[in-house]
Parts: sequence; structure tokens; C-alpha cells
Amino acid sequence: VSTDPAAVTPRGIAARRGIGSSLLRLAESSALAAGAGTVQLDSSLAAVDFYKVNGFVETGRGEHQLRVGSPMACVFMQKNLSGVAIQ
Repeated sequence: VSTDPAAVTPRGIAARRGIGSSLLRLAESSALAAGAGTVQLDSSLAAVDFYKVNGFVETGRGEHQLRVGSPMACVFMQKNLSGVAIQ
């Protein structure tokens, strides 16, 4: 299953209230319902710890092309939705 990703970052008073985690769980549930076994994403450097806490593992580093055309340093991450650890 492949989708066109979008960046979602709770800010200001919405930050640190579980909104990002709730959105991530919803996205994972949708991916499972669509038949996906894993989720892959390009994390900003600032969000790596958030994704690690939520079960993602680093699979590499590189650049992500932003919609405005400029590159952003990123960490490639993956989570196995079946509960089996990713090596």
C-alpha cells in the first residue's frame, strides 16, 4: 500500500498533549485496514525520538524533498505493524 504522505506536526498549545500520537495511531490503523504490514516514513531530525518511542526503527539517513522544492535532512524510519521486530 502506498500513499502520498503529508507532514503533520502539532504546534503551540497542541504540542505535547498526545495529539501527534493519536494521529499516528489512526494512520497506523488505516494502513493495517488497507493491508499494509509496515509503515515507512521520512522523519525530520527533530521528530526521530517521537517515532522511536512509538515503535519505529531507523533504517537510514538522507534527504527528503519538500513540496516547496528544497531538501530537508531526514531519517528514514520503519515500523512493522504485525508486532514482529524489524532487524
